[in-house]
Amino acid sequence: MTARDIFSGMKENFIKDAAIGMQAKVTYVLHGDDGGAWTLAVKDGILSVDEGVQDGVNATVTMDADEFVKIALGQGNPVAAFMTGKIKIQGDPFLVQKFLGMFKKPENM
Repeated sequence: MTARDIFSGMKENFIKDAAIGMQAKVTYVLHGDDGGAWTLAVKDGILSVDEGVQDGVNATVTMDADEFVKIALGQGNPVAAFMTGKIKIQGDPFLVQKFLGMFKKPENM
């Protein structure tokens, strides 16, 4: 499974109730093989996933694509990755943590 696969399936794995009342945008910039950039926007329980970097984001997460996949699949620890510098966050780190709780683990691994 690649980062692109995970972003493609995010709408299916989105937990709408976890995002009620939230309005935020987070961009993920992933380096390495299968990397790229995606912006997730949540507004009152509705998710949009767009490829590329957008203006007006609340946070930007920069990391290796392989590390992103591990975390998304529940095989990596996002806090440990952040503390060891594998994840860099510009903006609101607490918002990024909230975003993690808005998705089920991707299926079809």
